[in-house]
Amino acid sequence: MFRKISRGCLLALLALLACPVVALAEPIYSISFLPAGFNATAMNSAGHIVGNTAAGVGIWNGSSLIDLGLGARSYAYAINNRGDVAGSLNGEYGQPFLYTSGLVRHAGPALVEEFQAGRANGLNDLGQVAGDYATLGGGGHAWVDANGSVRMLGTLNGMPT
Repeated sequence: MFRKISRGCLLALLALLACPVVALAEPIYSISFLPAGFNATAMNSAGHIVGNTAAGVGIWNGSSLIDLGLGARSYAYAINNRGDVAGSLNGEYGQPFLYTSGLVRHAGPALVEEFQAGRANGLNDLGQVAGDYATLGGGGHAWVDANGSVRMLGTLNGMPT
């Protein structure tokens, strides 16, 4: 009987020692309210959130909203861990762009604005941008832009990619 109690006490002691470690763990996520009128579209691992306001693209850093100064018809769809942003200028579906180090450049293929429109939908930490564009006839085309070198990915049986 003594051995059964000893094992039971030992197990209880081990359980008490293990529980506080879990109970004291820092929370991984917290909930915050975003500014009114801010439409969040993506978040990076630092918790910076990119989105859109009536003034255009902005980044919420947890305490303030930073306007990137891209204009009211700019839209953001991706942010990487370096804080680079990708999206579209001149409308939700317009000219794809990459914003990095305070500068904006066109991303993806050169588009003829009267007949084609696109946007940058994805962005990795290497600065490679992925997106799509459509022609006036409605055909969708996917692309990847790696530091200005654009590779067309084509379509999936004519369906938008």
